[in-house]
Amino acid sequence: MNLNWLANPLVMYGAVAAMGFLSLRLAIAGKIDLRREQRKREADAAGLRETVTALQGLVEELQAEARERAVPQAYAAPSALNLQKRSDALRMYRRGSDRSTIATALGMPPAQVALLEKVHHILDNAS
Repeated sequence: MNLNWLANPLVMYGAVAAMGFLSLRLAIAGKIDLRREQRKREADAAGLRETVTALQGLVEELQAEARERAVPQAYAAPSALNLQKRSDALRMYRRGSDRSTIATALGMPPAQVALLEKVHHILDNAS
């Protein structure tokens, strides 16, 4: 076996230079790949940020809509007096009962009984 080529410095320096060049090329190629991947990740992250921002806006809109729906709806008030209570109140008034007695007996507010009496007086005087 002939090992003279190892003794020649030109061959040895050439091999070192070739290894250095290949190492440098490999390092540069690795950095280029890393930068390319980093740009892809940044683009993906930007897209995800936009999506998250859009979803946050949608969630806020849905929360506002839910709050609006959560507000109790105004219900139609039941009729102030049904005809039976009205006729009972007028009958008791004609018999001489006072407002508080009529209101207590029929479960009506005293103001409604007073209004009913006033309307009855107006209609009686008009006839």
